[in-house]
Amino acid sequence: MSVPQKFFAEVEKNISSCFEPCHKNLAKMTVSINSTLSQCADLERKPIQIKFKNKKRKTLISLAILAHYLEDKNLAFYLKDALLNLPEVPEYSLIKFITKRKGNLEMYLIEVSQERSNRYLFGNLLNHKDLIDALNSIFVFKVSDTGTPKAKRMIGVGYRDKGHLPNYHEWYPKHDISLTEQQNIIEANRQAAHDLEDLISGLLL
Repeated sequence: MSVPQKFFAEVEKNISSCFEPCHKNLAKMTVSINSTLSQCADLERKPIQIKFKNKKRKTLISLAILAHYLEDKNLAFYLKDALLNLPEVPEYSLIKFITKRKGNLEMYLIEVSQERSNRYLFGNLLNHKDLIDALNSIFVFKVSDTGTPKAKRMIGVGYRDKGHLPNYHEWYPKHDISLTEQQNIIEANRQAAHDLEDLISGLLL
């Protein structure tokens, strides 16, 4: 295994290990989203919105990182969509950049590791508590037929920002998650949604 492969394997291992403490919240959100999608007849609109209790920059950066490693593709899609639709201001430029593509995230992680250190990367940017708190800051909304968001479920609390990260506002690409991609994801998961809901609901009893 090459050095970059080892590096990213360690990154993925570190991030994946933070999902276990959040497995109940993640399962609830997954069931909520997939259940809503399975009952949605109109694929031309987005029936789900994700919002954040805590919009601190560091929390949103953590969510942008986590979005690339979430197992459920629907949850990942709507999380990315929410991050990419943040206001077009320099404060959010890095967040949009690393949300756009996993390759962008990997480039950023390598740069942080080289300019700071692996100790800084794993102890600060990929700190378990920060990642877990970020996951627990998510609101899942079901959008009504009139387009008005309705609070579906609120998960957890936020995180207090403790630092400052580099500004990449001059070189991130604009997002373009397509409707076709959304429809493909929904169609691929529609049939499995009911089974998934029954399975996870049983585990949470």
